[in-house]
Parts: sequence; structure tokens; C-alpha cells
Amino acid sequence: MSYQLQAIDTSEASDRVFFQLLRSRSSQQRLQMAASMIRNARRLSLSALRQTFPQIPPAAFAHHVALAWLQADCPAEFIPPLSEMSWIQDSISLAGLLHSLLAQQAIPYDITGGVAAIADGEPRTTRNLDMVVAVAPRALLALVTALEAAGFYVSGVADGSIDPLTILGITHIESISRANLILSGNSEFERLKFERRRVITVPHVGELNFISPEDIILTKLGWGQASHSEQQWRDVLGILKVQGNQLDRAYLSHWAAQLDVKDRCDRALAAAGLMEAKDEHPSAGC
Repeated sequence: MSYQLQAIDTSEASDRVFFQLLRSRSSQQRLQMAASMIRNARRLSLSALRQTFPQIPPAAFAHHVALAWLQADCPAEFIPPLSEMSWIQDSISLAGLLHSLLAQQAIPYDITGGVAAIADGEPRTTRNLDMVVAVAPRALLALVTALEAAGFYVSGVADGSIDPLTILGITHIESISRANLILSGNSEFERLKFERRRVITVPHVGELNFISPEDIILTKLGWGQASHSEQQWRDVLGILKVQGNQLDRAYLSHWAAQLDVKDRCDRALAAAGLMEAKDEHPSAGC
């Protein structure tokens, strides 16, 4: 497979230069770039919604904003606080808020999904924050109580009971921001991902725990295989193009085989321009 561009309206030379520039940025800088993109996207959305609904009452307008931003995840009859300044937030700031709450509950976590892909790859907007949390079933209700006290709406909870689930969907009411708290499994790979997580200190946010670049690649390869998502594939390519030879290829190769994503991993490496010397170095693949 030949080198794959991130966008059809650019050349291979431009694509390679773009990712060379991204490699010169730190994870913190890439996260800040994405945070600015998300806030600007929200500002643009607000301007468009004001033109669409120029004369409706403030509460009705707030509900329309929530519907536009949360879509199918918008709670019924949900009306956020009527402060547009509080709506212009981003997923990285939301991660800082949840970091503090989870630390108070002594719950280990790591950031995965789109925000992790941004830290290690290509900055982009993202609608949701995804975090894996290691919480015992007996502590789940206490976590829900703490989330609700901190201003989150928690879906899937009724009458104080929690049905069997693997993802806790939460919405921060003040900023109309959504997060998925993914309950950690007990497999060897899940345990290893927690051992390999690392801390990134983000300006104005603080310390955040992130999944490793190799593990987010493997995770997204698995998600993409199940969903056939173009975004998952693009995120994988972005991480590979930015991280390049800094990746632990032996680890990537071992777990790609274990997780049955080796073919996809090899294709991604080739598409990111990292398999060009494969004939000279047979171990270069996943």
C-alpha cells in the first residue's frame, strides 16, 4: 500500500511537510491547538444558530444549542444554564475537571479516543471525551453520585440503580460537553494499557493521564475493524505519521497479532510511510 494522504486536496509533499511540523510540536502544543479548534467551532456554531433562531426565548435557544451539540445524546427537555460564556469549552478542559473528580474518588483512569489521538497525532475537533476508568462495581454508584454533585447528567441511571453496562455516558450541564467513561476490562491487554499510561501536563488544565501512543493505535485499529470508521483510520495514520520511529514497534507487532489486527496494522504502517524499508528490515512490520 502506498503513502496515504490525510486529505484529497493536498499533495504527498505537503502532507509530509505538515506532519514534519507536527512532530516538532509537543503533545501539550497539539492539545492546545485542538482545544482552540474546538472552541472556535463552538463559536461558529453559536453564530449560525443565532441566525437560524433569531427571536426565540433564551431558554428555547439554549435547548436548540444542546440538541445541536449533543445530538442523540441530548437528555429530554434538557436546558443548560443560560450563560453562553460557559458553553465555549473544549474536551481537554473537561478532562481536567474529571481528573480532579476521579482523583478524589481514588479511581485510576486514562484518556483514550479522539483526545488521545490528538495528543499523539493530528489536532482536530472532537465531540466527546473518552476515558477508561478502573472502578469496581461496588464503587460505581458512589462515582455516579459524585458526578451528579459536580454538575453532570449521568445517563443509564434510574431510581438510584445501575443496570449492567460498559460505558457510562455523562454530560457536563454547564458547558454542554459530553464524555464517555469506559469501564476497564480485566484482560491482560487492558491491565497493560494502564501500566503504560503516561502523564501529560497541559497548561491551564494540569496533569492528565493518557494512554500510550502504541496502545491508542492498537485500540483504534480494533475499533475501526468493528465499525469500519474512516475517522479511526485517519487517527491511526496521524499518530503513525507524527510518532514515526519513536514507537515501540516490537510491542506494536506483538499486540497487533494478539488482538487480530496485524493486517490492518501493517497496512497502516505502509500508508503512513513507515514500511518503505521493509524488504531490508523484515521485522519492520507489526
